[in-house]
Amino acid sequence: MTKQETLQLKYDNYRVVAIDNENKSYFVVRVRNEESVIDDYCWCSTNQPVALGDLIEGYLRFSPGSGKSPMLIIR
Repeated sequence: MTKQETLQLKYDNYRVVAIDNENKSYFVVRVRNEESVIDDYCWCSTNQPVALGDLIEGYLRFSPGSGKSPMLIIR
């Protein structure tokens, strides 16, 4: 990925609220502002290990037509 592509990505804050140890997926909620407003949530995989309750910065990468959950790419 080039530096220009990285700058165009929209990074958000996500909190890990549940973990499925069987398939190594995480339920994350997007948190905006200091008010902790939750406006989006999903099950996903991650490119790095995370723990329950972690607040992480990253972006969701979807694979159209794959039928798989998105991957949260952590900065």
